[in-house]
Amino acid sequence: MTSSAPAGSGLSRRALLASSLLAAPVLLTACGNSLRQQTTADGQTHTNLAANTDITEALLALQEENSVTLSLAAYDHQADDLYIFQGDAWTYEASIVKVPIALTLLRLAAFQKRTLTDQEKALVTASLSYSDNGSTSEIFRIFGGGEAYDPQTSLDSTTSLNKTYELLGIEKTRAAGTWGDNQTWAQDQLLIMRAIVDQIDWVQPQDAAYLLGAMQPVDYSQNWGVGVMQGQQVQGEDVTQLAVKNGWIQEDTGAWHINSVGALSAGQKNFSLALLTKGAQDQEKGYDLASQAIQTYFDHLG
Repeated sequence: MTSSAPAGSGLSRRALLASSLLAAPVLLTACGNSLRQQTTADGQTHTNLAANTDITEALLALQEENSVTLSLAAYDHQADDLYIFQGDAWTYEASIVKVPIALTLLRLAAFQKRTLTDQEKALVTASLSYSDNGSTSEIFRIFGGGEAYDPQTSLDSTTSLNKTYELLGIEKTRAAGTWGDNQTWAQDQLLIMRAIVDQIDWVQPQDAAYLLGAMQPVDYSQNWGVGVMQGQQVQGEDVTQLAVKNGWIQEDTGAWHINSVGALSAGQKNFSLALLTKGAQDQEKGYDLASQAIQTYFDHLG
């Protein structure tokens, strides 16, 4: 029996085939558009460049393969291009909060019309370069203006840190009496890095440069995530400057929240990045996953 078009369709087999071929590009385009559209931290929709769809596809595959949640926000300063992947996913801030804590110290120093003291620089270096918690707590205490472990000092310190978030235009991330155990979003963290790279006017330029210098990955704890780009190339250009701050914290369930923020220069281009992950069951594998995600962004950058 010869096959035919469905009864009453009025279409030949050739016509049906032609119409299906014409529909295929439409379906592919629709799929591509859905990958380009990503949800932001505040629930809005951001459309990534079509050239960066490969990044999204690769990150989705990486996420599915490792059974984790990834969120990435990256900004190309020269192209004025923002890339977002799952911007509505949150993690605990962990030690990446040490960047806005240091930035708050810089802000208050500028308000007092001075630069950082040698002691303050030493604290910033220990906090950022080596992720030293004691130095971070001391910085937090300093801008609270009181004694350590005093509830009022913690409240005042929290107020100062949250003021920095407000000045940066950050709407969701907020400290609540302590540091590092609050929720955060990749876009919020990206705003922090962008402000440092672009040298916000309420921080002394030499102090901002010192902060970025303190974020060079000199310690093994900062060599993954954004730190994986040390000695690499971006679009054929050597990475010449690199700043990174990594953070990690474990849930009671055993799952890890592993984050990495930073900035880099390659040729005439500057990038700011914020990567958040949660769900890794093994800490070291979580570090490796963070590195893979950052590498994926630059490998597929359009």
